Amino acid sequence: MHIAGFQSISLNEYPGQISAIVFTQGCNFRCPYCHNPELQKFLTNTDKEYRELLQEEDVLDKISKLKDKITGVTISGGEPLTWNDLAVFMKKIKNRGLLVKLNTNGSYFYRLKYLIDNNLVDYVDMDVKAPPNKYKKIAGDDIDLDSVKKSVEYLKSSDVDHIFTTVWDKDLLTEKDTKYILKWVGSSRHEIREKI
Repeated sequence: MHIAGFQSISLNEYPGQISAIVFTQGCNFRCPYCHNPELQKFLTNTDKEYRELLQEEDVLDKISKLKDKITGVTISGGEPLTWNDLAVFMKKIKNRGLLVKLNTNGSYFYRLKYLIDNNLVDYVDMDVKAPPNKYKKIAGDDIDLDSVKKSVEYLKSSDVDHIFTTVWDKDLLTEKDTKYILKWVGSSRHEIREKI
């Protein structure tokens, strides 16, 4: 797993918890308003455009040292589900007695389902970009929209705590779009965030 950043303490990233944040490198979406655009590209330690990636064991060691200050760890990105070893990393966090929150775009349905089915994630924040007919305009052409739809439906039917969020960009979405999204995901677990 490519870890590009680590934040020791956050009071507002994981609802009701004090969490550390692990940022993964690489994302399969290309949203124009991305709040972490430097994490979109898939880079390696030899890439001169980006600082050196963090070692997983060093990050886990930092998390262990924070155990008396935090109650959970948020894994964000980039898109964390890009990495097929994410489940192993999450299990190591859970074995330390901490909760795990995942921020995802929902495009890797089977990996998300595996995490939920195996109790490796306690809270999921899925960013729903748009109604299905506008997804490619916002996220890019190389997305698996069917996987996104499956992730929405699976989260809605699951027992895992979750929220759906949408970034409001008036240049990309209309009020009609947000009404559709609210109907699609269920308005009681949806939050619209203003584009920064």
